[in-house]
Amino acid sequence: MNLTNTPIYSESLLISRLWQTITFGLILVFIGFLSPLSSKAVNNIFYLFALLPFISILFIDKGKSVITGKSFIFFISFIFLSSFSIFQSYDYQGMRHLIYIAALWITVSTISYRHKKHTDLTIKYAYLLVMLFSLTLLLIHFVINEESLSSRPNFWATWRSGNPITVSMFVSVYSTMLCALAFLQGRKFLAFGLISLSILVITLYQTKTGIIGCIAGTIAMISITKISKATLYKYVIFSSLLIFTAAALFTLGAFDSLLSRGSSHRIEIYNLIIQEYINCGNLIGCGYNYEIKSILSGGEELAHAHSIYLSQLLFFGLPSLVLLIALQVKSYFLARKYSLPISCGIIASSTVFLVDGGTIINNPDPIWVLFWLPLAVIDGLSSESTKLKTQT
Repeated sequence: MNLTNTPIYSESLLISRLWQTITFGLILVFIGFLSPLSSKAVNNIFYLFALLPFISILFIDKGKSVITGKSFIFFISFIFLSSFSIFQSYDYQGMRHLIYIAALWITVSTISYRHKKHTDLTIKYAYLLVMLFSLTLLLIHFVINEESLSSRPNFWATWRSGNPITVSMFVSVYSTMLCALAFLQGRKFLAFGLISLSILVITLYQTKTGIIGCIAGTIAMISITKISKATLYKYVIFSSLLIFTAAALFTLGAFDSLLSRGSSHRIEIYNLIIQEYINCGNLIGCGYNYEIKSILSGGEELAHAHSIYLSQLLFFGLPSLVLLIALQVKSYFLARKYSLPISCGIIASSTVFLVDGGTIINNPDPIWVLFWLPLAVIDGLSSESTKLKTQT
């Protein structure tokens, strides 16, 4: 990756230790989302080991050790504009959520800057954790519980991110990052092999969301550089083997549940959400605590918009949605400028949340590490701060 070496900061030993605590806390939060820990337990980890030390830093050095990059102005503008909808709703819990996300962004951005040289290693470890998580659930479902291949692994009641769609999102976002890293290092066959493996794993979860994300991330990966004919031939051979394996699984009934759900009423849902936004008659949205009133044609209640973009439109309005998209576009081109493999993760994340997901402004939630974290990492890596060397 083409990252400029920059000196570290002028700060006390106490501030340095607090940033180390935050780093440790955010790692625990990431692991917590991939474990059977309760939502409350993961939330408390964030409050105790990330939010509290961050507030302490703000009081002690007045934020002098904080680092933000070239996309921060888009992020803070998005937060500011979203706050209008929350004030409109008189929902001050929503303001608390905005503060949490702002704290997450700033801490991740600063830590990413401080540990630029460890970025590639972090991607590798994140991928290993995600694959260990996804394969563990498959092992429990198919081997220990002896379920059939046509059944859908679903651990939402016992694992924080055990919903099959959420699992597929994790695999999609973090596998495309690692594949892009391998691709940039010239290991193109490995990159295509890993993405093919990820698609196979996602297929066993009987969901199309992650597959779409992997495909989008792969297209972004291919656009990074040209592929030689030799590599292309190898990929064709590997893809043929993958197709053969998929055909065998299809024969065994592994895709029955996946194919039976069709589009899961997505088009109808999107039309209903857009119509509700129009009916509100408010440019800045229907309000943070607005409850969706639409009913699907089959009589089923509509729980959420199944797209973070339409959720943002409904609750926070068109201007906020435009800023959100601008933030993602800016982050993507920054990642491409610095040859960061996270650029492909951004594409995968944007794609999976285009067809699924609810609000992105909330308590600690898996969406934090699937959507906000990659964007904040890019912000930190794009920083050109020249703060002085640590003084202890």
